Amino acid sequence: MAERVQGFILVSLIAVMIWLAAEAESLGTTSVPARVTFAGLEIADEGRLLVVAKDWDGTVTLDLRGSRASLASARSTLESRVDLLPGVAGVPTEVGEYQVDLLNVLQQSEKLRGTGVTIESVSPRRVSIEIRELIVVPLTIHAELPGVLVQGEVVAAPERARVRMPRANGQPLLENPSSALVVAQPTAQQIAALGDAGLKSIPVTLALPESLRGKPNVELLTRTATLTFTTQSGVRTETLSAPVWTLTPSLEVGNWVVDVDPGDQLLTVKVTGPNAIMDRLRSASSGDRLVAVLDLSSDELDKRIESKPVGFALLRNGAPIALPDALKIEPSAPTVRFTIRSERGESAEVPEE
Repeated sequence: MAERVQGFILVSLIAVMIWLAAEAESLGTTSVPARVTFAGLEIADEGRLLVVAKDWDGTVTLDLRGSRASLASARSTLESRVDLLPGVAGVPTEVGEYQVDLLNVLQQSEKLRGTGVTIESVSPRRVSIEIRELIVVPLTIHAELPGVLVQGEVVAAPERARVRMPRANGQPLLENPSSALVVAQPTAQQIAALGDAGLKSIPVTLALPESLRGKPNVELLTRTATLTFTTQSGVRTETLSAPVWTLTPSLEVGNWVVDVDPGDQLLTVKVTGPNAIMDRLRSASSGDRLVAVLDLSSDELDKRIESKPVGFALLRNGAPIALPDALKIEPSAPTVRFTIRSERGESAEVPEE
């Protein structure tokens, strides 16, 4: 009796296994949502072919036919993104605009072919794409050291940064590299930590030129550079007053009177420089005086302009000389107001332009 029961159980198990195998191999259909993206393809010299889909977010629905086992495998496979590369599965490789047949492309996809299913239809069937070429352009690195007085040049290593961008943006820069500079600027913390004067070498994070910031498909490949420079000794910052000194062409002397507004006759400026120069500016007996220079041309006098930005110079023993390179001037108000009066006995009316 026991042997009969065991035989019955064994036959039943075999029957169930045969049924399960037959069920797995029976054909069926299903619709599966999926995400499809066109990936970029690396080319020579760190360039790239970029595929941009137009008016399509990458969502598709695939109608599949196959055994239940293969359909389950395909459904599991399609839970992850399907990446399509230029030159693979019928995706073009030449720069331009195309209509791509997704049914044809996905039928050739190795990822789906391995599941054993047949793709009967895809929605949407066709999508518009544009293939763009990205090129790498070496751009000069420009160091910015706000508030730091440097002796000599600032050396950046490397001297140039590699920037990947669409050829439409990059071709003009290849022809005129100086038209865009990659910015290398230390953080405020790095500048504060420079300490005493001497040779400095600090790593800094690079930033794209302002003209390229926010542009699509522009990528800074060189992320950091090392700046080497020498800071000057004994530097300090002080607030000084600079009287406005008016300059006019020699042939206009005696023809005009320039009255600077009372509130603008003495400008407040922040001056940063070496101690030796700052001491001379502070000393009444040194003969050096910082002045704001209002330089007016004959044309500006004739037009009787009423305001203009000023420059700055040193007045040494009564004669103006250029500012030393080591001085940094930050005026609180760089523009002064004034009135121009004629001394030539002519009408005071402003000539018409």
